[in-house]
Amino acid sequence: MKNTRLSYAQYLAACLMVLSLIVGIISDDDLIISNILWVVMLTALATVALHILSLSGSPVIATSPVLSTAEKDVVILILGPYASKWFGQSETTKQVRYSDSMAWILIRTPQELEAKLEYFQEQAPQTQLRALFPFLPDGHDNTSLMLDQLTIWHQRSASKISLPCTFVLYSRLSEHNTGANRVNWSGEMDLANTKRVSFLDALSSLESTLVPQPGNTQDEIQRIIFTHQLIVWLKESQLASHFEQLFSHSIFSLTTILLCDYSKGFTRHGAWARWTEEQFAVLPALGSNAAPLPCAPVKMSVPGKRSTDDVIISVNHNYPRLLWSVVLVTLVLTLHLLYTTYWLEQQQQAYGDVSTTFRSEQQRSLTQLNHNLNTLQQLRGQFSRCADYHAIGFWGFPACTHQLQVIDKTFTRLRALPTLTTARQSVLFASGSAVINPSAGPALEQIKILASRFPKHSLLIVGHTDNSGSEEINTSLSHQRAAAVRDWLISHNTPAPERFVTHGVGATEPVASNQTLSGREQNRRIEILVLPLSQPPETFE
Repeated sequence: MKNTRLSYAQYLAACLMVLSLIVGIISDDDLIISNILWVVMLTALATVALHILSLSGSPVIATSPVLSTAEKDVVILILGPYASKWFGQSETTKQVRYSDSMAWILIRTPQELEAKLEYFQEQAPQTQLRALFPFLPDGHDNTSLMLDQLTIWHQRSASKISLPCTFVLYSRLSEHNTGANRVNWSGEMDLANTKRVSFLDALSSLESTLVPQPGNTQDEIQRIIFTHQLIVWLKESQLASHFEQLFSHSIFSLTTILLCDYSKGFTRHGAWARWTEEQFAVLPALGSNAAPLPCAPVKMSVPGKRSTDDVIISVNHNYPRLLWSVVLVTLVLTLHLLYTTYWLEQQQQAYGDVSTTFRSEQQRSLTQLNHNLNTLQQLRGQFSRCADYHAIGFWGFPACTHQLQVIDKTFTRLRALPTLTTARQSVLFASGSAVINPSAGPALEQIKILASRFPKHSLLIVGHTDNSGSEEINTSLSHQRAAAVRDWLISHNTPAPERFVTHGVGATEPVASNQTLSGREQNRRIEILVLPLSQPPETFE
């Protein structure tokens, strides 16, 4: 049976995905909100998919009974020097296998065992803990290395806790294994059995079951013979007595010894294979590459309710790392989207501010015209970068090309406006006066010529003063000076006098220092701006 139930977090992610989809469709006109919600939806979708994958995994099937509800919350600790072999090379980093009824946890070192036991005592005291101690006779090249590894577990496994333990002797004992998945077991792992037995007694009990029976196949007889020799090797190599010490004076309470003949063929390297060759000159057919060690069959504690269904053990793929990677990538993309949105909003705000200014008022003086040209130049640089910023198009935002074209047209039009100033020509007015000086004739003639060249355009006449008087007086005086020039143009038959527009700015826009006489004379000036009669399309105005 396969567990496919979703957790609360997965239900929340699914609801978030659906909600984001609905809101994203409703707010389709708001591109920023829509993009953000689509990112959220994709993240939720990826989260649900990864959780489902982590639940399903790549199943490893082993023939064993399914436990009843009485055996729920069972944890089997796989430990010893060959525990990692039980998981296989592709799974050693996962550390856990799951079934519907129990968890199989890899314990590589005695220190890990102590930490796990402390955790279960404090956090989950109701959990039934069992141990499985796999042993591979050919796990090392010689028995000395094996004894060294076992000594580590013997010395560091002292505890007041008694942990029921099943010892599994994994070996290749027949040439043509016909068991399920090429696996043959001598018994089952009984979770209800907690009675401690000595290793040597359990080994003798196993040996007593190895009696040929009428009708045995050649492979079964071969298995019996090699198992007898395996037990002899355990005793002669002192491994049996070492195991006796380990299970008698440690945390492990040995309950039974199981023999597992897995895969077909034999191993030609390792401590027991070398002993077999030396004793009997036996070189049996070489077996195929070893698969992960199979799960031990588990016996229920409640008699009469066994199930013959296979246990499907889902390998715990390392999806948490992948999940965190997806979350991290999504976070980076979201931050990039937010930054792009904020940056684009700043550009649009600057564009809106300038466009509002250009729509609300004309170019009221030459100084303001130059200021507007500088502003447009800076805005053009910003929108040039915006047009080249590929992330704008990546997130589906409209490019800045249109705004850049409008800025260019407006800048070209304003820069082409004909202008004239009398600041560095003859002085038109005396200080505090709006009467045109007699010597101002040449300057006025230039203004008349400019007006005559553009008979269909509005002519803006702007008056200026120095800072000799108050702000109110200077503002009034500047308007009077602009009107005086207008009247002069009208009296000298300048065409289309109705197009003349006067404006005064007082002393607010000096072009020279008011601390000197020559500077004040330059500031008492008239400026002429020739403006279009009609508003061109696609401009700010």
